[in-house]
Amino acid sequence: MEAFEITPEIRQIAQDIYEQTRLDFLGIDLLFGKDKPYFCEINVMPGIEGIEKASGVNVAKRIVETIKSDFIHKENL
Repeated sequence: MEAFEITPEIRQIAQDIYEQTRLDFLGIDLLFGKDKPYFCEINVMPGIEGIEKASGVNVAKRIVETIKSDFIHKENL
């Protein structure tokens, strides 16, 4: 796994997948053609070690923060 610039095409693929699944955390596998990326599959339980190494982001911490904020938001409704 390596870091890759998020292009408008990749962002659109991610948005489309989110709209169809509503999953907050998943891995998206892409195949890169000559002219554009193609969606291959999603992983609902992706390993985060490679993501953290490639991005420099503490993904586990971000997941916990997201979950906490979801619960705090629901308590305030």
